[in-house]
Amino acid sequence: MRILKIVFLFQLIFTLPSYGQNQRYWIQFEDKGNYGFQDIQLSQKSLERRTTQNITLDSTDIPIFQPYLDSLDLFKVKVQSKSRWFNAISATLSQEKKDSLQNHFSFIKGIQKVETLHTLNEEKPLTITPNPGMSSGHYYGQGWGQIWQIRGNILHELGYRGQGILIAVLDAGFRQVDEHFLFQNNREKGKIIEGLDFVRQPDLVNYQYSTHGLAVLSTMASSIPGTYVGTAPDADYVLIRTENAPQESLIEEDFWLMGAEFADSIGADIINSSLGYTQFDDSLQNHSYQDLDGESTLVTRAANKAFEKGILVVSSNGNSGNDPWKYLGAPADGKNVLAIGAVYQNGNPAAFSSFGPTVNGLVKPNVSAMGALIPVAQLNDEIKPSYGTSFSAPVISGMSACLWQFFKENELDIDHRKLKKEIEESAHLYLSPDSQLGYGIPNFKKIVEKYHPLEEYQDWNLFFTLHNEVIYLEGDFSEHAFFSIVDATGRTLFIQGSATKAYKQEIPFSKQLPKGIYFLSVQDKNRLKTFKILR
Repeated sequence: MRILKIVFLFQLIFTLPSYGQNQRYWIQFEDKGNYGFQDIQLSQKSLERRTTQNITLDSTDIPIFQPYLDSLDLFKVKVQSKSRWFNAISATLSQEKKDSLQNHFSFIKGIQKVETLHTLNEEKPLTITPNPGMSSGHYYGQGWGQIWQIRGNILHELGYRGQGILIAVLDAGFRQVDEHFLFQNNREKGKIIEGLDFVRQPDLVNYQYSTHGLAVLSTMASSIPGTYVGTAPDADYVLIRTENAPQESLIEEDFWLMGAEFADSIGADIINSSLGYTQFDDSLQNHSYQDLDGESTLVTRAANKAFEKGILVVSSNGNSGNDPWKYLGAPADGKNVLAIGAVYQNGNPAAFSSFGPTVNGLVKPNVSAMGALIPVAQLNDEIKPSYGTSFSAPVISGMSACLWQFFKENELDIDHRKLKKEIEESAHLYLSPDSQLGYGIPNFKKIVEKYHPLEEYQDWNLFFTLHNEVIYLEGDFSEHAFFSIVDATGRTLFIQGSATKAYKQEIPFSKQLPKGIYFLSVQDKNRLKTFKILR
């Protein structure tokens, strides 16, 4: 396996948190000393991202002034994490040392206490019978349902599969990504980069911890035709560990910030975050709904800052829809974050998908995608359906990479802000968003057609009959044909791909459907035929 080694663009000094009377604090500095733009430690790719999007370098791109850190080191302050964006470090201090620091160093602007935090639990995969619409004979294999739902296949057919786009995956671990067969092609092409592990030590990510990142990555990066093709099989991925799954600590928000700054420094175009934060161990310290205003919590501020640096930030909206706390978490509430809800393949909302909006009325989730009964990678080369907005978010992250490649290669003047807006405006509920689906399910084909008129579909002689709740079709179907049924609102009720060439096809039409108008679409490369069904 070809492994790309990361040059550390900043150093992180990590120590385990202390307990007892000591508390963790953020120590913010007054300025960056005499450091200037000549001291910036950003990769060429990061600088190019700013240039192409007309983003000006500013003081938040300058590292923390090292003499300040040296002074604190002499004072026996052990740095746990640090941020150039917020010009601050976190450390564990006694009350006495905190007071001494505040009085002794004029370069310290303020010291703020940090408490303990609960995090969203990982989704537990279920062993179930796969959806019959996920035909393993189709090119996409088990990746077909989620790609067809958002009409992302058109980008792939035009040759846009995420090439040249770097996606930073912030997660709890990537166990067996280095050996799972779904990523064999990615590994051989050097498409998977080992980033930093901010939980254990300032070192490269290994493949020993949580399987959550394995499952998340599979929805985007899988590249085994006929078995599973993800939404961005040719994108580059940097794996960054910011979450310690067995524990629930606010330091994970610090790690998320560090991970985002690292992603910025190496030139990531997209951050995918299938993580969320809501409640403290001490109920008096909980993130309340009032805190979810799009810009208050540390992790949300970090996500907004990443967006300011030209990165599209995609976040799971949360899995609390069935809980007494039904709302989204941070950083999904971010005013600049593209938060993703979860639906089934037929477009129905998943009950667990968290509700919006933010306390100040921002539409959340922004859009929704398949995250219920979605196939994901599991240990030992297995693929199993699972549940969670953890998986709907990377579906959109991957397809966003393909769309971004489309814009870049066609020299369209569109930055990450416009990209986010195009995705939102393409969704089926854009004119009437709701609190669980947001603007709804995006349609990437609709976006492409705005800028790249597609070839007209050829006429197709098909024969259609409906008898005993079964649709009978006759015609020259290839192995690339697929069939879908939608209702009058555009909600997808059925999708199925054709595994082999055939002349006849039988499609079930449920007796349980209410009376009304339905549409059957048959598509085969550049041929399309639609039938109206009256029930």
